[in-house]
Amino acid sequence: MPQGSSSRTTRRKTVIVLASSLLAVGLFVILREPDDWRNRNFAAPPPEAVLVSRNSRITLANILGDRRWRHAGSSGHLAFSPDARRALSGGADIKLWETSTGREIRSWDWPTPGYTVALGFARAGSEVVASDGREFFVWDADTGRLLRTWKGKDDRMLRIALSGDGTRALSGTGTVIRFWDILRGVEIAPWESNTKWVKSLALTADGKRALVGSERFGDYGKDSSGTLDLWDAERGVLLAEWEGKASDTAFVEFSPDGRRAVSGSRFTADVSSWDVTTGATLASWHACEGQLQSLTISSDGARALSGGPDGLLRLWDVSIGRLISAWQAHGGPVTGVAFEAQSRHLLSAGYDNVLRMWPADGTPEEGHPSGVGALAVDLQRGRLLSGSHDGTLILWDTAAGRELLHWEAHRGGVTSAQFLPERASAITASSDGTLKVWDFDTDRDPATWESGDRLFYSLAVSPSGTSVVTATFLPDHPDRRDCETAALGTATIDFWSAERGIKTATWFSDRESLVTAVLFNPDGTRVLSTDTGGYSLWEAATGKRLASWNASQGAFGSAVFLPDGVRVLGVDCPHGLRLRDSTTGEVLASWAGTREVRDLALLDDGTTLVTVGSDRTLRLWDIETGREIDRIRLLSPASCIAVLGDTVFTGNDDTTISVYKIR
Repeated sequence: MPQGSSSRTTRRKTVIVLASSLLAVGLFVILREPDDWRNRNFAAPPPEAVLVSRNSRITLANILGDRRWRHAGSSGHLAFSPDARRALSGGADIKLWETSTGREIRSWDWPTPGYTVALGFARAGSEVVASDGREFFVWDADTGRLLRTWKGKDDRMLRIALSGDGTRALSGTGTVIRFWDILRGVEIAPWESNTKWVKSLALTADGKRALVGSERFGDYGKDSSGTLDLWDAERGVLLAEWEGKASDTAFVEFSPDGRRAVSGSRFTADVSSWDVTTGATLASWHACEGQLQSLTISSDGARALSGGPDGLLRLWDVSIGRLISAWQAHGGPVTGVAFEAQSRHLLSAGYDNVLRMWPADGTPEEGHPSGVGALAVDLQRGRLLSGSHDGTLILWDTAAGRELLHWEAHRGGVTSAQFLPERASAITASSDGTLKVWDFDTDRDPATWESGDRLFYSLAVSPSGTSVVTATFLPDHPDRRDCETAALGTATIDFWSAERGIKTATWFSDRESLVTAVLFNPDGTRVLSTDTGGYSLWEAATGKRLASWNASQGAFGSAVFLPDGVRVLGVDCPHGLRLRDSTTGEVLASWAGTREVRDLALLDDGTTLVTVGSDRTLRLWDIETGREIDRIRLLSPASCIAVLGDTVFTGNDDTTISVYKIR
């Protein structure tokens, strides 16, 4: 079984059953639909347009991974109900979730376009309380009915905090703090923070005490400092003032028992934990590189959870500031974090529009943390390998729709993957500059082929399985590992021995083009490469360039040889799909409506092409006529396709893999 090559590697799954358990015969896969896959992924009956295509040739059969926690637009506020059976996420709208299944129960839109400033439960979880900074709203959690609403007394409430029981709220604007009774919708008392700007607010669970992160007038700047002020919220009396704190304290939160608190600076990412009774600092630590995105404290006050711009969640011991664990949670900044009441589970939200539930030790649920960028199928065993932008790989049992293996394989995103013919092995390419060969039937570590500072864009394995060709890119500067244009580095096409794992030849080196894809023809004697200038055809045995032709604005992404080994379909920008003679480059046909194609593949009948596009469609095409046969609307934009018999898999930007049956 594969082992990762870095200390970050986490083996989360063991091999449940291998080939003997797969209900695969030849090239045909029997997909056994889990009875609840629709319930898990859809809060209400899904639109027919995503289930069945126009002409009933395409049917959505399953979803691998977990798209249950999808909140369009990043969610900056999260909350659990007291019994942890429900959760709330708030951004441009508010969603209520069932935590046991991740099912969306309902959602609420703001009356006017806005963004969630505060969010929580009241009355033992039966009511939902929220504010967009202009008004407070209270809804019935079971029915969704609006119970009451009222406007704040300031034009805009810039800072809002809710008590843990949802019965009290604080709002802050400038130097004015207002204390609210949520149950009655009335202001209890206002008070002035004297000569300080309100930067952050927190209330104890019972709403009796408040912490205010403040900045003194005129203190803003490099050497400015602020205070953390402890208030009697009901009387508006300042109880304690802790000097010398960061002036940009954007985060402050009490533990549920009110004995401890955490505070954090957004810009410096410095975090401190406090003994609220004495005002003593328990510990201080630097939470991440870059700006701190989110911060919370556990119900027992022993741990803190922080989210950074790198997509990592970090769990801390607040008594000493020690990092307990860190793991990749999202494909972008972590915008919200929350503990449930017993601190057994965590909830995180990311700029990637994903919400994820985690056990307290950080072990993820099924699926990738970020978008799927590579797919490969094992034709002999009916298995699927998926690779993600965060470097994880998952081996799937396609018959049962479950994970067999899940591990962190690369330090960079997985850009390409392919199984080796007649072997229980696969090879993966990554932007971390490595190729790795994984043997799924043994415990051996992967064979790693290094390329130095080069980034792998694409790979192809010869039909015999003896050779591998790669498209690589060498950035001009080692920090420029996200290069998208050839002007920033040098592109090469390299040939490797699959048996020895060594590079045997470099066919092409050019600073004017970026090679985006490579593929063998059906008999393995030719290799086609696509680049920002056009196409090239190579002799596999010698690396001799046999032909080349230009595309007006380049050829990006995938191409496929037709079964005759001569004609090739590829994407010419800006025209879309074009059918060419690979020996001459002559355009034989141009297909209308294909400018949005991101990936393409042939079905096993050799006469039908399947494509996915940035327009969120999966389409079937007749190769001989270029006529569109059918189309279905995708749940998410997809970047890659894999075909296994009459089944098509799409690797989606929303971290899932959609499974379609073709009739």
